[in-house]
Amino acid sequence: MPEAAAPISAAASLSGLLSGWLYGLRRHRAPAHRQLVVATGYLAGTGLLLPLALAPAAGLVLLVLPVTAQEPGLRSRSRRWCG
Repeated sequence: MPEAAAPISAAASLSGLLSGWLYGLRRHRAPAHRQLVVATGYLAGTGLLLPLALAPAAGLVLLVLPVTAQEPGLRSRSRRWCG
């Protein structure tokens, strides 16, 4: 159903805009300075932890990539030479 992709995407975008606008209208209990400090800390913590979450996937790619990148006959020749 590729023809349904555009209306679904438009509805998702509009709902995101509407929810952001409604969230901006509400009164916040914390002062603006404290909100900024909390948001900055949250984003910095997420930025620091994200590479740690991706490390296992990157390690797997680095383990598999050399094996698939070499020419196919190279492994059979090395097995013959090593016995």
